[in-house]
Amino acid sequence: AISGEAYVLPYNDKKSGTKIAQFQLGYQGIVTLIYRAGAKSIITEIVREKDKFTLKNGKTDHEIDPRLSNSERGKPIGAYSVVTTGTGGEIYKFMNEKDIIGMGKRFSKSYGSKFSPWNSENDPELWMWRKTVLKQCAKLAYKNEALANAINADDQDSIISDRLSTARGASKMM
Repeated sequence: AISGEAYVLPYNDKKSGTKIAQFQLGYQGIVTLIYRAGAKSIITEIVREKDKFTLKNGKTDHEIDPRLSNSERGKPIGAYSVVTTGTGGEIYKFMNEKDIIGMGKRFSKSYGSKFSPWNSENDPELWMWRKTVLKQCAKLAYKNEALANAINADDQDSIISDRLSTARGASKMM
């Protein structure tokens, strides 16, 4: 998808030995749905070794020297998201490198492959890290049905044909 909101990705089906298409919610899809649920702003950032960063009572304070490139700021050590709700409250979520990578290994079928979006050569800006922490933050934010369903769908191992039959069944009930 050009917009980055959602993707249909091919995966090897171990049972049949064929490729199947699977839905995957993109980073931009999560952003769009959080805004549609009423958020006023969304921030996601990568924290690097040389950044000044504190986490106190769940709130982040992050200072970056704008004169330094990412490589000069050091290796990534974590990521965080801040969602400002429609009522002005803020929801913070921070995850360290170990927790983010652990989620990738546990939940991504493509983790470790040459073509994986988790491969740093394919994702030098670490958007999968940002997506992971934003998705966890979204679980704490106000939700509408579309956001709740999209996050749930992204968490599931389902193939496109399963979704089509479910959608057809739902449309018959209406």
